[in-house]
Amino acid sequence: MEYKPLVLVSGKAEELWNRMKLYPQVFDDIIPRTLEAFNQTLLNPTNQFYEIVEGEELIGLAAATHVRPKLDANMHLVMFDRRLRGREPIILDALRDFAIRAKLRRMTVLLPGDNKTAIKLVGRLGFKPEGVMRKAHLRDGIYRDYHVFGILLEELFHIDSDGEGLRDPGPDGGDICGPVRGGDNEIQPDGVRTDDEEVRNGGHWDSTVRP
Repeated sequence: MEYKPLVLVSGKAEELWNRMKLYPQVFDDIIPRTLEAFNQTLLNPTNQFYEIVEGEELIGLAAATHVRPKLDANMHLVMFDRRLRGREPIILDALRDFAIRAKLRRMTVLLPGDNKTAIKLVGRLGFKPEGVMRKAHLRDGIYRDYHVFGILLEELFHIDSDGEGLRDPGPDGGDICGPVRGGDNEIQPDGVRTDDEEVRNGGHWDSTVRP
């Protein structure tokens, strides 16, 4: 079994579509379930695809959508023979290869709550739960929660456990700023002047318009 970047030779899109449309769980009610819409997804420059083959047989398709080089990508996987367990090593190899190519800092997976099999798979791959987007997925007229999973570069390459992997991805940012000033945040009474005091004392208004 191996993976390789998808090359759209003549008839390839139609072959993939005929396989993909048998898996309604990978679609939603927002994007039309048509060959034309599928072609647009394949040709979108922010998306990348790997095909997984065993000998000459195409057995799976891995996709990265909304790719933001040096940052993040949304990951997707369909195995056409519906077998996931035992394929974790080849899936991880494909993820790592893509992370290197796109110089990613992390990867994200969004899964509707009814896709229990895929949720178990991403846990075995090392993705961490990062939250729930409530009622963010619509399929067959039913709203479902999206479960968000993420994996960082060092987790994907096990840098912490074996000391090997990619170069240091770079420092993470700290807090945006520290305290602006010490002391209480309340405005002190002796620092506040009323409008009447300004008029009586001949002070100027803080305005660009002068009498």
